Amino acid sequence: MKMNKKHSLKPKAMLLGALLLCLNTMLPAQNLYVQAVGSEEPAAFELAQKPKITFNARVMTIETPAGDQSFALNEIQGLSFVKNAQSGAAVVDADPIRLYPNPVKDELELNVQIPTKGLTYRIYDLSGKLIQSKAIRSATTKINVKTFPTGVYVFKLEQNGKEIQSFKIVKQ
Repeated sequence: MKMNKKHSLKPKAMLLGALLLCLNTMLPAQNLYVQAVGSEEPAAFELAQKPKITFNARVMTIETPAGDQSFALNEIQGLSFVKNAQSGAAVVDADPIRLYPNPVKDELELNVQIPTKGLTYRIYDLSGKLIQSKAIRSATTKINVKTFPTGVYVFKLEQNGKEIQSFKIVKQ
């Protein structure tokens, strides 16, 4: 079956809709976060309010008692189901936290699709010495590692003092 360009988003919308409905009923998630192109922070929706999520060929609409919000499917960068709004522990997402490039020469980029309140990163050398630590204030953070000696480091992401993810990074 040949699909023309005009209808190429419809299967994506159907798949995304089926995934959202299945996950919303199977997971003990409390919040859904939608990260769209050009937005600093993801849009948050409380699942306890039982939002109605609908799709057409090009748009996802989330209806809540507070109002409706629509997202063009081609502008959605990520979806996160979050179990605990305080800890930000992501239950399901394609990539809620990305750190790249790795190996790195001068600068890392950290992209998060979880709330940034209380979020910090820490970089340790392999002896456990803390090399750098900073609060994260936006969904995208540039991290200068140009002055770090060549080697392997541990990057830890914490929210409210609790580690939520760690990475091994290689500095060239």
